[in-house]
Amino acid sequence: MSKNEIKNSFIDYSALVGSNVGVILISFVSIPLLVRILGVADYGRLNLFFMVCQVAAVVVTRWTSMAMVRFGKEEFVKWHRISETFWARSAISFPVYAVIAAALFVFRGKITGYIGINDIWSVWLIVLFIGFFWFIDCGHNISKATGRMRLYATMELLERVILTGLLALVFFTSIRAGLTLVITFYCLCQFLVALYFLCRNKTDIFYPVKIHRHLVIDIFRYSAPLFVVSASAMAMGWIDVFVIKIFSSAESVGLYSLSYRLMSYLELLSTHAATVILPILISFHVAKNDNLIKEYVKRFIPQMAFLWSFLISLLMVTMHFSFDFIFGKDFAPSLQVLSILLLGLSSYVLFSLHRPIIHVYKLTGKVFFITAFALAINTLLDFMFVPAFGIKGAAVATSISIVAMTLMQFRVTGGYLKIINLKQFLPLSIAFFTFFIVLFSKKTFTSGAVSIFAILLFSWILLKTGRFFAKSDMDLLEKIDMPLALKSFLKRAITVLA
Repeated sequence: MSKNEIKNSFIDYSALVGSNVGVILISFVSIPLLVRILGVADYGRLNLFFMVCQVAAVVVTRWTSMAMVRFGKEEFVKWHRISETFWARSAISFPVYAVIAAALFVFRGKITGYIGINDIWSVWLIVLFIGFFWFIDCGHNISKATGRMRLYATMELLERVILTGLLALVFFTSIRAGLTLVITFYCLCQFLVALYFLCRNKTDIFYPVKIHRHLVIDIFRYSAPLFVVSASAMAMGWIDVFVIKIFSSAESVGLYSLSYRLMSYLELLSTHAATVILPILISFHVAKNDNLIKEYVKRFIPQMAFLWSFLISLLMVTMHFSFDFIFGKDFAPSLQVLSILLLGLSSYVLFSLHRPIIHVYKLTGKVFFITAFALAINTLLDFMFVPAFGIKGAAVATSISIVAMTLMQFRVTGGYLKIINLKQFLPLSIAFFTFFIVLFSKKTFTSGAVSIFAILLFSWILLKTGRFFAKSDMDLLEKIDMPLALKSFLKRAITVLA
């Protein structure tokens, strides 16, 4: 089982990374179109709309997502279907969705007033968005449980492609687009992606339609502790916007949201790495090869940290010299916010790569305290920094909370495995070095060339002194199924890096 998991990991991760790279590249087309169509204020209101929807989504679907994968995988392995898990989860989600929808209509005046949209269809769009979000979340989790990672990756990419097409149609024609039309576009994209998922699955995967009471109870018991975790994770994603809205305007929300949205796309890359790594580590643990998990911590995590920090650094420099051109001068204040967020994000890869260890050894009880502590720090710093420093203060608060969350999880996993590997933090110095270069660099060609050379030189020195790669790493490549040409290229790359 372990060998098969490793062989399939390259294809799965390639699909996920390919999808994320595609999403990131397309986003550099769709987001500029979106912000230029809406402007700063309406882009802020759009993100307030998303915040309201995400709060509802946590109650409706987020907290049972992991249970869908956990119990769905077990059912699929035994019976090659996932119907019992799907309908058991639906028995929990449907009543909650109905209550949320009713509450939205009862308080529609206050909700639409908070967002800043007064269209008669606004509440209907919120209800539709949450419903489509629930079904697509089911599609993602079913794809994970049934081992169809490429379908999962395609669904994520397809939604962005459709949205970009619709935005381009508006931008390059005389169609007048307001906030309501753009939200309608998002709902339409979700509907089409849901339809695509149904077309790619056999209908009998959802049959027979039976709700087993014991399975509903098992899913509820498994998911109940994760509700607070999901709510805390959602709050961490939106607490900045919430506090900015208290002390400032929709324009400030728009400026901050652009930077945070760009950061979140990069965040997905490391999150998906953890998605692929989890079943591999589980197979190691089941086969009583826990020494391989320790090798994962000692060798693989520092390597990924180096590559991740180098990637963040290159992006930081690129954005410094091209941001105004891509997104327009109206969003120029978002640039420094993005640099601060990327600095915090440089440590997030360590958080993502340690998270599978939490699940392998059933340390999920610690997740609540880690998330709650990080949320408390973020919230406290937001209320301290935002009134004084505006959206830059919110970025600093978020970056500090990410680092705190990473350090706490590192302490939990390191303590359990009895490993103290501080080497994995060394590559973060690349991102810090780049941040200070960008902070004092002028936006000229000469300055850009000198900055890139300095970053490359610093990274090379760190690579050689840190010895992150070894020729023995090539042994693992032989166990991974990939094209021979690519395998040969990676061997040469490891030889150079070693």
